[in-house]
Formats: sequence, structure tokens, C-alpha cells
Amino acid sequence: MPGFSWWGSAASVVGVLVSFFGLAWAIRTTGNAQTAAEAAEVAAIEARSEITEVLYFRELEQAIGIIERLKGWHRASKWDLAIEQYPVLRAELASINEHVPKTNSLHGVALSSAISQVRIIEDLVEEALAESATATIEIATLNSQLNMIQTRLQTTTAEPTEYPLPEEAYGHDRPDLRYSQG
Repeated sequence: MPGFSWWGSAASVVGVLVSFFGLAWAIRTTGNAQTAAEAAEVAAIEARSEITEVLYFRELEQAIGIIERLKGWHRASKWDLAIEQYPVLRAELASINEHVPKTNSLHGVALSSAISQVRIIEDLVEEALAESATATIEIATLNSQLNMIQTRLQTTTAEPTEYPLPEEAYGHDRPDLRYSQG
């Protein structure tokens, strides 16, 4: 049996070599798995970003559509329809504001200002309607404010700019949009 002693040594050496190659293959496979996991994470982040962007633009379109309807209802004096849509517009603007990148604080401020403007418009219309049947609402001024909001929405994808806030645009924070006929 002295001729078989080297077979044991050879088998041991081959076993060690196979173990090293197996370990190297396992490390490489693990590295590939980590790379695949990282790639999957990047893909998930990109997909989430794309979905958020699509929703953002959809919400912009919806808000602009609501503003267009409100302006038409103002012109037609359909105040009951307009009163129902102000809260919907505020909710839409708040949702858009949530999707504005945190690095773009000017747009966030502009959207917050727009939400406040819609609240002011709603309050003024409700006050005017509640005060008397003879009260008339200054439609041109209401629609002018809605046009400012619409312009802000349409420029939210452009470069950041300074937007006039209500008090800057009108000289005070709550314009009197009504006058009495008498």
C-alpha cells in the first residue's frame, strides 16, 4: 500500500484547491448579488421617481382644469358650483405641494400662497353671498387671482422665480372683491 500514499496527499491538495475556487466563486456570486440588489434598489428609486412625476403632472393638469372651470362659473355667476370646487382646488394644490422637490422652496412657498389665496377667494364669495342678495362679486379680480395661481402652476416645472404673494400683488393681503349695488 505504499504506492497509494501519494493519492491521499494529492486528494488533499485537490480538495484545498477546489475549496479555494469554490470560495472565490461564492465571493464573486455574493458580490454579483449585492450589485444586483443595488441595481434593483436604484431601479426602484427611479421607478418611484417616474411615477411621482407622472402623478405630479396629472395633479397639475387637474388643478388647472379646476381653475378654468371656476373662472367660467364666476363669469356665469354659478356661485353654488364655485363654492363646491374651492376646497377641491385647495386639496389639489396641497397634494401638488407635497410632490414639489424639497430643494425647490420657492415653488413650495408659491403653492402655499396659492392655497391661501383660494381660501381668501372662497371666504369672500361666501361672505358676499351671505350678506345680501344685492351684493355683487368683482368677477374680474377673482379671475385675476385665479390667473396668477394658474401661472404659478404652469411655471412650477420651470426655473425657480420669485412669485408675487397676494399682499405684494394687491397691496394688501385681502382685497375687497365685492361692491354693493344700490
